[in-house]
Amino acid sequence: MRHSQRKRGANKIGRTFGAARQSSTLPTDSSLLGDGVRVLIRAMKRIGEIAEKQGAKLRDRSRSVKRRILEIGRAARTKGGPNRERLQQGYAKLLSAVGRVVGQAKRFSRKIAEGVKRSADVMQQATLEGLGTELDTFVPRVQQVVQQAKQRIFGGDNHVAREVGEYLRAHHRNHSQRQGQ
Repeated sequence: MRHSQRKRGANKIGRTFGAARQSSTLPTDSSLLGDGVRVLIRAMKRIGEIAEKQGAKLRDRSRSVKRRILEIGRAARTKGGPNRERLQQGYAKLLSAVGRVVGQAKRFSRKIAEGVKRSADVMQQATLEGLGTELDTFVPRVQQVVQQAKQRIFGGDNHVAREVGEYLRAHHRNHSQRQGQ
């Protein structure tokens, strides 16, 4: 073997050096809905930890949502005629689950405002109110993504704005960086 061939890692497959490429694809409706559900559930879990057993208990639907997203992805990649129907059925199930999460987030926010979900610690109460504000901010955004998905999937309208999706993605990236992931 020549010296140039023995360089460490020169011929290794799968090694990448330098800046990672950014994906140039636009987010799908299902991924935007998944991001929105993750943001809402994450906030509601923190509220549940702080408020403990006060008020309604969180029903975590993240697994159900994740399964629906995977189901939609499989239907979208399948070639053939019936996949449009499967895609619409998958979106109907996903939108139903997202609607339940949004309803629960509204209830959590309302219970914080009414004082049902509260903490004796002043700092934790401030955190609780901040999380309530986060829910109040994200619920309308997720609802807008739901409307866009309904228009695109069931109404055939492919010309809908994507600003909400970009905001949800940015929020998810920021949270991942804060968590050290």
